[in-house]
Amino acid sequence: MRTPPTSALFSVNRQLLVGFSVLLLASCSKTETPKEVQVPVRTVLVGSVAEPLASESIPIYAAVVASRFASELAFRVPGRILTRGVEMGDQVKAGGSLATLDPEPFRIAVRSAQALVAASRAELIQAEGDLARNAPLVAERIVAPAQADRLLAQRDTARARLAQAQAQEAAAQDDLGHTTLRSPAKGVVTQVSAEVGQYVTPGQPVFRVARPDNLDAVVDVPESAVAAIRPDMPATVLLVSTQQPIAGRIREVSPIADPATRTYRVKVALATSSAARIGMSASVRFAGASDSAKSDEKDGEVFSLPLSAITQSGERPAVWVVKGESVLELRQVTLGSYRDNNVTITAGIQRGERVVTAGVNRLDAQQTVKLWDGQLP
Repeated sequence: MRTPPTSALFSVNRQLLVGFSVLLLASCSKTETPKEVQVPVRTVLVGSVAEPLASESIPIYAAVVASRFASELAFRVPGRILTRGVEMGDQVKAGGSLATLDPEPFRIAVRSAQALVAASRAELIQAEGDLARNAPLVAERIVAPAQADRLLAQRDTARARLAQAQAQEAAAQDDLGHTTLRSPAKGVVTQVSAEVGQYVTPGQPVFRVARPDNLDAVVDVPESAVAAIRPDMPATVLLVSTQQPIAGRIREVSPIADPATRTYRVKVALATSSAARIGMSASVRFAGASDSAKSDEKDGEVFSLPLSAITQSGERPAVWVVKGESVLELRQVTLGSYRDNNVTITAGIQRGERVVTAGVNRLDAQQTVKLWDGQLP
């Protein structure tokens, strides 16, 4: 058998090596485009859930329990927060300390103002002494009248400078006193907007304190029903969490409609606040309201959705609507009434639209979604 020449074998191996290198480089040069991750979401078609209020004779409206007296608290002077003595949910007493600013810059301002007061007082003493010493000479006409007027003006100027310095000292002392933020009334801290070390400006909200013993049920009433609602009218408030009814009385009816929802805000004072807490969901029945609101509600379509579908858009309730097959849209809606685990929607969505019903607080308008097929990964 004839053995191939060594040069021929080397040539074949070199060609194979070059070909393999070309293939390897070609495969490395291909960059894989990352696939866009689609978040699976559970949805429901609008209009597919039976409306729970079809047999009710008196309209029911969704409400939220809120404090009648709630204050946004802020420092009156600028500075860096040195200490913070309360957290969200803490009970505070009237006059109780909430937070303090670094007092050293204000102490320096007080010392500077005190020094200015001392200098102004010394100037006044000297001016009064000069005037007193020259008074006999003025009486004997030894000193010219112009000189006497000048001494009198110097005395008056020194008095004015002392008054100005004393006012500046009082202002500096007042600013030093405002480095401690105190609660104006007994209540509970419902919002904390600043941390230790943060620089705050005058009027910047730091805390929100509400009184838990004076509660309202706040409800948005459609314009078709507001004409039948009057202040001091009795109402029944039903807490969603406990299904416990609470007697109430209308305390306030807004004179103007919300420009976005065209609803009127009504505040119902609760007769007792033992079972209710700030932020609870509730439903309200107005005993003297006419049935016109319900008939008007029937004229337009009212849909029922699970409570888990409701989220927030600013201060308004909203739902995530799936546009097409993968695009999310956050849309504000008007809530009707609560029943079991459902809530009615009186405006904002249309029949046949698809609404997300789970995990709504974790979604973002920039996300791409897909309809969940019910299969676990």
